[in-house]
Amino acid sequence: APVGSVPASPVPFVAGDALKLYAGGRAYYVLAPQAYDATHQTPTQLFIYLHGCGGASSYDVYAATKFDATWLGMAPDEPLEGNNPGCWDPNQAGSDEVVMAALADMKTHFNIDTKRILIGGYSSGGDQSYYTALHHAATFAGVLAYNSTPAYEDSTLVTQIANAAWKFNIVHLAHTGDLVYPIECTPSCADSPGYGGVRKQFQMLDDAGFPVTYFERPGLHYDDNTTEYRNDLVYPHLQDGWKAPP
Repeated sequence: APVGSVPASPVPFVAGDALKLYAGGRAYYVLAPQAYDATHQTPTQLFIYLHGCGGASSYDVYAATKFDATWLGMAPDEPLEGNNPGCWDPNQAGSDEVVMAALADMKTHFNIDTKRILIGGYSSGGDQSYYTALHHAATFAGVLAYNSTPAYEDSTLVTQIANAAWKFNIVHLAHTGDLVYPIECTPSCADSPGYGGVRKQFQMLDDAGFPVTYFERPGLHYDDNTTEYRNDLVYPHLQDGWKAPP
């Protein structure tokens, strides 16, 4: 059965329109679909979407859900401090806590099914999604990401896999011509000697027992077919019924 609770501080909303809220002084955006129970009595699946560098949560929340979906969408603003303004950066201390603070606040306003919370995103947002899910695995049912990587070094991923509370579901799309996140890291990653490439890291996750669905398609880091591939290959898994463990 769904696990959630009637929120302590429900807020008015318009289905299909982005709603701006705040957690810890940082903005996050919520999109409730038409199917969401406006009386807040029904626990509902949530997909948290993290944008890539230069993205804007106010716009990218529309990549988290849609008017005719059955799940809530949320997109938090990235931390502004650090070396990469406008980007999510897992190396920035507390970056995962920004996400978790927005989630905690959203639970006070909407009835979220706490066993059906998913996270994902594009590029640096995907990087942050993996970091957040691996460090708070008990919270998440799965990750759906594209054109990103689970960790910036293979040794880091080994540690994160070992420390994850459970082996959550993963769906990932990679582009074979992506020079930002190369499929295979040989000469192209001479400046990142601890990184073996996207394909290697998903093999590591698969070998560790994570349920991984991994797609490779032609394309660069971002091009005209990126959204189409995402919608056709990755997003259908939002309806797979994944649940976090009891």
